[in-house]
Amino acid sequence: MARSCLLECVHFESCDGCTHEKHLEAPPVMQRAGRFFEEAAGKGMVHAWKLDTPKTHAWRCRARLVASRDEDGEVELGLYKKGTHQVVDIPECRAHHPRLNEAAALLRRLVKALRVTVHDEDRKVGKLRYVQLAVCTSDTSLPRDVRYEKGRVQVTLVWHAKSYEAMGPTERKELHRLCAYIWREGQPGQEKTEKELIHSVWVNFNATDTNVVLGPKWKRMEGPSWMWERLGGAEVCFHPGSFSQANVSAFDLALKAIHNQVPKGARVAEFYAGVGAIGVSLAVSRNCAVDMVEVNSHVRDPFNQTKARLLPEIRDRLHMNIVSADDMPERFLINAEVVVLDPPRRGLDPALMRALNSEKSKKVQKIIYLSCGYDALEKDVLQLQEEGKWALAHAEAFNFFPGTDSIETLVVLQREVPDPPKPKKSKKSKSNKKGKRKSKAASTTGVLPMRC
Repeated sequence: MARSCLLECVHFESCDGCTHEKHLEAPPVMQRAGRFFEEAAGKGMVHAWKLDTPKTHAWRCRARLVASRDEDGEVELGLYKKGTHQVVDIPECRAHHPRLNEAAALLRRLVKALRVTVHDEDRKVGKLRYVQLAVCTSDTSLPRDVRYEKGRVQVTLVWHAKSYEAMGPTERKELHRLCAYIWREGQPGQEKTEKELIHSVWVNFNATDTNVVLGPKWKRMEGPSWMWERLGGAEVCFHPGSFSQANVSAFDLALKAIHNQVPKGARVAEFYAGVGAIGVSLAVSRNCAVDMVEVNSHVRDPFNQTKARLLPEIRDRLHMNIVSADDMPERFLINAEVVVLDPPRRGLDPALMRALNSEKSKKVQKIIYLSCGYDALEKDVLQLQEEGKWALAHAEAFNFFPGTDSIETLVVLQREVPDPPKPKKSKKSKSNKKGKRKSKAASTTGVLPMRC
């Protein structure tokens, strides 16, 4: 077995982020999925069942880490141990892009040196709760061949406060000081920083006592307002509060596979669109008109930034609708020929499932379903087959999360073509048959049939 397929991470025994040390290229769920698709679509399709794994290490370009202090007062940035609120520090995570680990190391050092208060859940004191880090892998200021390796990191500090305006002068001073040091120390020439490390610094405000990581209020403290990624041949803008795939390399492969399934110029409805990466790439690469549906209001501004960079003829074919996929989805299906679905782990919303299986979607000829939750995918595919008469035409998988028993699955369903009705027998054909039977009877008795 190749070394590249071994995790070899010092944190594996204590950290629950990864569940498999070996065979990173072949998560066990692949066997279960292969059996399911064999039963659902026949053996002919399963010959193409495969898993694309562009990277087994350094694949994670986006991470959320819990801030804590150990018994000795050292700053920890890591994950909760399963079933507890005990933080496991992961400074040498092998799944993380190396730049994430560099940025986390910088934050540990500065939080300690500046004596920033870290939130204590039990005592309800302290300010820094979480850190969100995202690597920009498409920085056009860098040569193309080093953009992934040397990408800069967008830092978000999750602060225990309702908003910036609700903070007192002392607390604001503490926050500004930390952000300024992160920005300064993340530039070239500073201690332990050989090349530019920090893309921007943001603060998210969350004063709730729940497990929800991000709150509703944001403030940019340093650096550019937007982060840009090149995905599926299109430039796509991201806000730190909008969803983005952690495995950029694998997502780009999935986008290319989606492009291969969409006819040029098709009318597309995309649900759970996020900032619109799939829809925008289809408009750019396949000349499609795309209606996108997304519930997160934080996508509106980055989507408008993305549109502003497009040619007018492409821009006019893109529409973003900030509504739930469960809110009258049939209105977006009436004129669609292709539907693209990229739901959260729980799968499709009930109203959308009903709409896809109803007469309101009769113009739709193809459903393209990209799933991060395999259990929900199985359930949804079976329901689409049974209730909507959709036929499973294609399936392939992408290794978005090496080291875990999870896959991202791309499924294509096509509308079943009903068998043509059998032609009705005319009265004339029946009389002809009677005539033939009489002729046969006459010939057997030696009497010739009468000629008219």
